[in-house]
Amino acid sequence: MLTYNELIDLRSKLANDEIPLELAKELYWKDFKGGNVRGTQKIGRKDELKFLKKNAKYAIVQIL
Repeated sequence: MLTYNELIDLRSKLANDEIPLELAKELYWKDFKGGNVRGTQKIGRKDELKFLKKNAKYAIVQIL
């Protein structure tokens, strides 16, 4: 990921037509690692399962 200052520089270069949009996209996403983002969220897997179990009966009633 780019640093804050690198993002500002990239944005200004793009706004001034110094670099094309496709190159800016490549530079922005070059170090991105896709996949599971669950680790960055505050809710954990166990908490999520508790929430789903607790609210499952309400979801079923709304579906019917």
